[in-house]
Amino acid sequence: MTSPVRFGNDDVRLSGRQLLVGGQPVHIGARAFDVLSLLMKHQERVVTKEELLEAAWPGLVVEENNLHVQINTLRKVLGRDAITTVPGQGYQFTASWDTESGTGSDLGSRGITPQTELSAGQPSAAAGTPVDAPAPKPRSAFLRRGAWLALVLATLLAIGFGQWRLLGPRPKAETSASPGTNPGIIGIGVEQLLGSRPQAETSAPPGGSPAKAVDHSIAVLPFVDMSEKKDLEYFCDGLSEELLDLLSRDPQLHVASRTSAFSIKYKSVDLPTIARMLGVANVLEGSVRRSGNELRISAQLVRADDGYQLWSQSYDRKLGDIFQIQDEIASSAVRALHLSLLGESLPSSTSSKSMEAYTLYLQAQSLLMHTRTKADWEKVDEYAHRAISGDATFALAWAFFSRVLSAEAQLGYIASASGWEAARQAAVRSLALDPALLEGHAAMAGILIRHDWNWAAAQKQIDWVLQQDPDNTFAMGWAGYLAQALGHQDRAIAFYQNAIASDPLDPDKYNLLAQGLYLKGRFGEAQMVLREALALNSGQPLVHWTLARIAIASGDPAAALAELDREPYEQMRLVGRAVVFHAQGRKAESDASLGELEHKYAEHAAVDIAIVHAYRGEIDQAFVWLDRGYQQRDSDCVFVKLDPLLENIRADPRYQAFLRKMKLPA
Repeated sequence: MTSPVRFGNDDVRLSGRQLLVGGQPVHIGARAFDVLSLLMKHQERVVTKEELLEAAWPGLVVEENNLHVQINTLRKVLGRDAITTVPGQGYQFTASWDTESGTGSDLGSRGITPQTELSAGQPSAAAGTPVDAPAPKPRSAFLRRGAWLALVLATLLAIGFGQWRLLGPRPKAETSASPGTNPGIIGIGVEQLLGSRPQAETSAPPGGSPAKAVDHSIAVLPFVDMSEKKDLEYFCDGLSEELLDLLSRDPQLHVASRTSAFSIKYKSVDLPTIARMLGVANVLEGSVRRSGNELRISAQLVRADDGYQLWSQSYDRKLGDIFQIQDEIASSAVRALHLSLLGESLPSSTSSKSMEAYTLYLQAQSLLMHTRTKADWEKVDEYAHRAISGDATFALAWAFFSRVLSAEAQLGYIASASGWEAARQAAVRSLALDPALLEGHAAMAGILIRHDWNWAAAQKQIDWVLQQDPDNTFAMGWAGYLAQALGHQDRAIAFYQNAIASDPLDPDKYNLLAQGLYLKGRFGEAQMVLREALALNSGQPLVHWTLARIAIASGDPAAALAELDREPYEQMRLVGRAVVFHAQGRKAESDASLGELEHKYAEHAAVDIAIVHAYRGEIDQAFVWLDRGYQQRDSDCVFVKLDPLLENIRADPRYQAFLRKMKLPA
């Protein structure tokens, strides 16, 4: 096929690898064009996912999610109906089209008018708004170059404060809210973590603070390992992590979260699309090369809307000069920053003085993004534990370890009582080392909500973190979780939506939002959000469980069972099957699923067992298991007020008594 193919006003020129909309070239990326070419060449049949992956990533093993991204890019340009998904098989090109002499098609009538202009895979000075992106928070359009450029230049130079400091003694971290200047932080730090002080009346409402302007927004991408042996990957990640940490501590900046920025790793996506996906105006990228004892670090700051390079710099260093370089680069950073521009000193780094400990911490974070099984969590736990063993003063690693232990205790992968206590001690340790560490306060908020059920103390932790960093996605997630537990569903949904706006590539956030929508009865919206979560991570736990709950509520038990078959979390598969089989009148099968659930998970899933008994109308058994869950500190007690599957026990006086015991509003 060499002649141009026309869709009304749109042309595809396969030989020249061009897509024209209204006569103007539209950039879709080289991978997307490979996918489009194969689909069009085989329009008469379904093209399998394996064929498309091989065409776009020949000889490479990549996650299927990468193909979803390219398909979504094409649909946003050509229309949703241009490419049809054939479940379990692949995709088929279904838009009508003709050669250059043809009469046009339905696509042209939709008035597609993208303005981007790039030839396949190549940047152009005329590049405009990319097409492959979720909608970010509203932001303004242009860059104020003076103070912004000085800030980023200073931060790049301040690698000496961060990554080079990994190998030597470090000064005590300073933040804009240190204990010495704000005694209230001590009150919500180590000494008062159990919340003896009164609860703040309200937390700041979602979206209450003005969105940071786009000219002060940036994503720090993982630096690329260009060394011959490819053995510096985690050192590269460390550079990116340090820069991200330094930038995010400045309240004048909006910095894309690590989860979202690092999800781009290994993906072939152009910078304008990355910026649009992350909701930022500027992208910082770099590389590291090593030759013997020589190290070269290169970095560049690019304005995403037109590809203009705002700044670039290379640093050549000898590994043996590390300690001398620390002072040299620190002095350069202070001079470059011109303190008067920002009126405050450069934020301090919170990293480790041990390169090995910091590398282990980065590895643990990377592994966390792909956890699906108990073995996955055990590996994350191992690396996090090795990080704090390598540097017992590494506050950030202690906060991370607390998060890991909390999740393992909640999932039943470690003993509940000892697991939660270990999580608490890790959070306390992180705050003892750095009382103003946001990650430490966020970790403690999670423990106070899910285990302690101390709503006032949790609210204080959340409020303080959001006062320091209104875009902190951990705190926004816990704010939504707490609002949900207390029955403020609309408020919870708003927090989750704001968290996604700040961190648009984290599937956990979509899962939380979908659960909130489901509890409000907004099933269609919840299903759409869950599809987004699966597009980001096809193995995301609990997504299919929530889809099954929607099917149950919609009276579709067959669909519910199909979703449960796809759920990777066995505990919830058993809960769902026991419920659905009962709804279908299949008592023996419901009994078998419930019996297996009680046999395997009685020690940490008492509330889930109570839910099944309640749904089956076994009211007394339901309260026996609810009380057992209370004694076990089952974290699912938090949502007893909300779960629709508990509807059969709400008229019983014991239910109101249970809410009072949980200090939940009746």
